[in-house]
Amino acid sequence: MIKSTLQLSLCLLLSYAIPASAGYMYRYTAPNGGTVITSTLPADISQQGYDVLNGQTMRLIKRVDPAPTEEELAAIVAEKEAKLAAEAAQKQQAKEDAEFLETHYSEANFIKVRDYEFSKRDKELLAATDKQSQLLANQRDLQARAAEEELSGQPLSEQLEANLEIIANNIALNSQAIVEQEKEREARVIWHEENLERLKKLLSARAH
Repeated sequence: MIKSTLQLSLCLLLSYAIPASAGYMYRYTAPNGGTVITSTLPADISQQGYDVLNGQTMRLIKRVDPAPTEEELAAIVAEKEAKLAAEAAQKQQAKEDAEFLETHYSEANFIKVRDYEFSKRDKELLAATDKQSQLLANQRDLQARAAEEELSGQPLSEQLEANLEIIANNIALNSQAIVEQEKEREARVIWHEENLERLKKLLSARAH
């Protein structure tokens, strides 16, 4: 401790003996914990951080922070990449908003397009539902014929068996188509609700 104090005192005395023309002075913490003030900065010290002082007044000019660690460098890189990604996403969103406004230039236009879409979807869904009713009716007729043949003791004809299989497959396929159409319609309802609000905000922002 006494040695460190003597070193600090000696450095301070030497620093004050340097004339103003000496320019900058440097202050850093030595490995032994003592404070060193010198006119020349060792290369290894530049990595640990130091103070730049006025060579005449010894006032602090600036603080040079230590070189970042590998973890800090990785964090800096990650932060920079995240910032670039956010900026890219913002630009992409602005592009999509502009394209959206070109297609849907007013609330009235948006609602008109929405109503036309759902009118078409509802007609397709109604047609599929009617088709399902007809398929089920045909299936009942075939099943009735099959029951009559079984009651008469006759084996089912190959044609009747084939027709029963075909009608069952068609019913299953049409039923799946109805389920998919209903799901698509529900998804489009949500899409239109969300994007109508989006359109209102974009039109309001453009107006201001």
